[in-house]
Amino acid sequence: IIVGEALEISLSGAVIWSSKSRVLKRILEKELIIGNLDLVTRVVVNEGDFRGVGQLVKYLPYLIEMRQIPEQDVSELNVFARFALPKLYDLIRATMNEDTPKILECVSGLVGLGVGSTPSGDDVIGGFITSIVFSSMYLGAKYTNLSRICDLIPGAIRGRTNEFSEKLIEYAADGEVSEPLRDLVEAVFTSTERGTIIEATRRVLSIGSTSGTDLLLGFLLGLALMLKK
Repeated sequence: IIVGEALEISLSGAVIWSSKSRVLKRILEKELIIGNLDLVTRVVVNEGDFRGVGQLVKYLPYLIEMRQIPEQDVSELNVFARFALPKLYDLIRATMNEDTPKILECVSGLVGLGVGSTPSGDDVIGGFITSIVFSSMYLGAKYTNLSRICDLIPGAIRGRTNEFSEKLIEYAADGEVSEPLRDLVEAVFTSTERGTIIEATRRVLSIGSTSGTDLLLGFLLGLALMLKK
């Protein structure tokens, strides 16, 4: 590629990349996947950017077990996390019940929350969808119905956020995500190397300002729920 008279970009060594999920030859046992999730969570808690909804990653055990976060801690949440908290509890309940109308209502309440090209709530939704879609691909048919519900989410949130963010959610529902996120998903399902998991997590955290942390909140929450079913 030649740009003007001063810049030439060679693509001779470029590798063609596809956002489509790949077939994985070996999936870890459930206990090992849970261990990888715990490692990812620790990295995010220590290194994440908590100006968005992703601040709630510190309270994942409360969310997953549907326990109330202490009032003192709630009062110290940023405005986005505080607004999203009850909606996430509702989303968790609806997901475990596979309640299609309620799931769509919950994501519609989160979408557009925050600022930037991909608002914080949108990133959480994208990560959440990713966990369900890839669980259906890699862990079996019992997640198929939830994956089909995810197919309905792009239509439910259309017009409620910007077009760029809408497209990312649409692609996530189709199993197409960014390279760093896909690499992390595959590592969580297949790798026993701590260094691989940590590096993949950090690459996702580097996306945008708060986007990486927000994506990982959604992904960690969603996958933890899938592993409970």
